[in-house]
Formats: sequence, C-alpha cells, structure tokens
Amino acid sequence: MSQSVYVLVVLYGIISIFLGIGLAIIFALWKFGIKGKLWFAWLFGGLFWFLALFLRLPLLTIISSIPEAAPYGLFIGASLAGVFETSFRVLVIILLSKFTANTAEKIYMTGLGWGTCEAFVVHTLAILQILLLPHDSEVIISLDGVEWALLFGGYERIITEIFHLYLFILVFYGIKYKLKKIEQGSPILENFFTRDPKPLWMWIIIVAVIHFAFDFFFVSLAYIIDLITLYLIGTAVIGLIATFVSNKVKYYPLFPETE
Repeated sequence: MSQSVYVLVVLYGIISIFLGIGLAIIFALWKFGIKGKLWFAWLFGGLFWFLALFLRLPLLTIISSIPEAAPYGLFIGASLAGVFETSFRVLVIILLSKFTANTAEKIYMTGLGWGTCEAFVVHTLAILQILLLPHDSEVIISLDGVEWALLFGGYERIITEIFHLYLFILVFYGIKYKLKKIEQGSPILENFFTRDPKPLWMWIIIVAVIHFAFDFFFVSLAYIIDLITLYLIGTAVIGLIATFVSNKVKYYPLFPETE
C-alpha cells in the first residue's frame, strides 16, 4: 500500500513542480526567447528576492524569540515581507536601469525571475524533500488518499508568480520618473487605468500594502476555509490586480518609444 501511495506522491509532486516553476520558465522562453540581457534581468530578479528574504530573516528570528510578539507573528511577518520585498523591487529596477538596456521585456523578465526564484525555494525544495523520503515514511503514509492535494502548491505558485509580475510593473510606474535614462511619455488615453497617485512614489507604498494584505489575509483565511475556496478567492484577487495593471500598460505603455 505504501509503495502505491509513494508512486502517486511522486507523480503529483512532479506535476506540482512543473506547475510551480516549469510553466513560468517555458512562458519566459516562449515570450522572450534566449536573449542574454533578458535572462540576466531574470537572474537578477531571483537574486534580489533571495536578498529580500535573507536580510529580513535576522529580524524575524529576533522577533520570534520574544514571547509577547507571538500573537502578532503573522502580522509582523507579512509586514516585513511587504517592506523588504517592495524595497528590493525598487533597488533591482534602479540597478538594471543603470547597467542594461531599458525595455518592457526586461521589467517583465525581472518580475518573472523574482516569482520563479521564490517558487523554487518555497515550493520546489519542499516537494523534493517529500519525494526523497522513504516510501514507508510517516509523511508519505499521511498523504494516502490526498496525494492530489500536492497540486495546490503548484497552482498557488502560478498565481503568486503573476502577482509578483504585476507588482513589479506598478513599482516601475512609481519610480519611472526618477530614472534618467527613460523617456517618460504620456498615456495614450486618459482613463481610470492611467490615473496615478500623487506623488508617483505612492505606488511603492501601495505595492507594499498590497503585498502585506495578500500575505496576511491569504494565510489567515487558510485556517478557517477550505483550500478550494481559498484559492478561488486568491485567483479572483490576483485576477483583479492583473486586469488593472494590464489595462494600465495598454493605455500607458512602460516604454512608449518601443511599444
């Protein structure tokens, strides 16, 4: 029995990994090819996600050692994720704008690299740990009958990668006016989607708040509702963000001279 369970765990685990990082890499290759500068941006995006995680870990460790902070652990963790990841999004865009050609494709690839690196560390490595367990281990046996649930992790990574991509674009709008090499341009059509907060850097604050809220409420809801409902809600929220940002890019291109 345990061997048949293990076979299903391996099958669903591999599919989950493919969903989690495989589709994003295939999409990047299909959309942007193998241009070296774009894949440099992709790697840079992944590196800066890792730095945003690594540099906030000491703070999380210190805070988790304080008993009084325990009830606020999720709030603090989500807050630090919003602040650190948004700050490092700003840094990576500034650095790339100085040393590589500025194109919309570069912004997209940086966002994809960010999300794919997170998926690899958070999801792929966790699945691989399970797949490397003995077929009769307690973890494998506990998955008997629910092996398919491993697919949820892969799907969650897909929508999270989309989430990161569109947050990257909003951050770019927030700092675009400060990047000297970039022609600012103007909206093709003035409408709801092309309106910007004033000052423009407020987009950075908005992105940090969105990131915090998504992390905080998504994890909180995981304790009180079933997985299917949770992912339907997450998909709907990210769908709204994607719709807004896609229309913003349509009517207010990132780089009007090349789009």
